[in-house]
Amino acid sequence: MNRGKTDWNKSFPVRSITREDIFRAGFPRWQVAGLTDEEMNKIASMMGVSYTDSFFAEDLESATTFVLCNKAKPNIIGELA
Repeated sequence: MNRGKTDWNKSFPVRSITREDIFRAGFPRWQVAGLTDEEMNKIASMMGVSYTDSFFAEDLESATTFVLCNKAKPNIIGELA
């Protein structure tokens, strides 16, 4: 339970990408293998912007609702269910 001051600006990672993710998206293994870490960072950065612009608010609402609905609730005698 959080009893201290809440840091409203604390960041939590949303997603990372891997070369395997790109391969699974349909790119040939040889092309994916040729991507440098700098290029991977560029792709991740572009994905972050795209994700934020497109679905972030909807997905954030869905994920938060799911977590809140499944959060441990005290039972009648005050213990966690």
